[in-house]
Amino acid sequence: ALPTLRFDNPHTLLTMLSDILMNSMGGTSGAIFAIFFQRASNAFAACNEYSIENWKSALELGIKGIMEYGKAEIGDRTLLDALNSGYEAMMRIKEDSLIKAAAAFANGCEEGCERTKTMRAKSGRASYSFSDSQTDTKFSDPGAYAIALISREILDCFNDE
Repeated sequence: ALPTLRFDNPHTLLTMLSDILMNSMGGTSGAIFAIFFQRASNAFAACNEYSIENWKSALELGIKGIMEYGKAEIGDRTLLDALNSGYEAMMRIKEDSLIKAAAAFANGCEEGCERTKTMRAKSGRASYSFSDSQTDTKFSDPGAYAIALISREILDCFNDE
């Protein structure tokens, strides 16, 4: 399905990613990622251009979508902690440089992922499969770790150009 993606149109691209993830990625993660991309696509509905402001809006909409449907909050030790940290880092970028924004996002996601190591899980599978004594572990939340990896891959795509 990836070769059929349309990179010329961010709204269509994000909508297609949502559909692909919903139909091919199992478990709750597939639904959560699908919600994220579907909501994020709305940032490009009126103004379909790859601007930093649109990407910031897309991240915000995607995060809010996950919070609404997933019933998780920032600080619950989920992928939201990495996403939100990346979003906040991107919001601090004042320059109109997608590469600098992508770098800030990736670094922020990695920092948010790292912070999940000391959080008590309040949402997702970890909230009912780990004991309270496991709040200071050597492992990050798996969803946050996935976000950190994805954000680094996005940055690497910019650096390869």
